[in-house]
Amino acid sequence: MSSSPVQTSLAPIFVRFIFAFVLCVIFVQVITTVLKFDIPSSMSIITLVVALAPAFDLFTRTTGRVMTSGEKLRFSLGAAIITIVINVATLLLMSYIATGSLNLDTVTSGVGLGRIDATFVAIILAGSLVLAFIITYFTAGFMGRGALKRLAKAKE
Repeated sequence: MSSSPVQTSLAPIFVRFIFAFVLCVIFVQVITTVLKFDIPSSMSIITLVVALAPAFDLFTRTTGRVMTSGEKLRFSLGAAIITIVINVATLLLMSYIATGSLNLDTVTSGVGLGRIDATFVAIILAGSLVLAFIITYFTAGFMGRGALKRLAKAKE
């Protein structure tokens, strides 16, 4: 069931990740809105790590191995971009629902940043992209090995 790293398509893994990530974001938004919880700053990281588990599990079950470093790099970059896009879209949607406006001041004040300029927003987004990349890259290693161990144990 093993395939060579060159032939392995990451498209199904990305689809699984996107589906899981969107479900996690919706779940967090509904729970925090309905129960009036404040979202902790670490919630984006928690949501990302939870959504990565089904993706790495699918990869391991499909290929019978963990990702190579090149696959981890490609997947991590793609997952980081997807994470930022979905989080920004959610932020804009929630801001629009709450205020009926999508201007920068309304969005940034809604997340507790107050009035900031577009350059600072770009720096925050770039930093978030780097952080999501690093988290995904290192998570790929230990989650992949864990999925491989579970797969081997299931075959016994």
